[in-house]
Amino acid sequence: MSKAEAFRQLSATALEDYARGVLDAKTILDEAATSAAQGESMHAVAIDRPLDLTQTEAWKEFAATMQKLGFSLEWAKRSTIIGAVEKTAWTLLVRW
Repeated sequence: MSKAEAFRQLSATALEDYARGVLDAKTILDEAATSAAQGESMHAVAIDRPLDLTQTEAWKEFAATMQKLGFSLEWAKRSTIIGAVEKTAWTLLVRW
């Protein structure tokens, strides 16, 4: 395995681990319940790192679970500044 291949694997593993932590259905459902109790019709989950989680297995599993429960999901693009560089970040919108 080349050094670059090792880096790609390391990056993919880290991305999947991060996605599993951020896209925890129980946590997000608990937070959404709080939003619903305050009269909201959606809950926003700001992803704190500028990473695209949509290709991860964690996202696919989370999305399937939430859709099975009747929620709709949408990714909203936003900008963030990291180290004086503007990057694209994402907010997950959970709607009911």
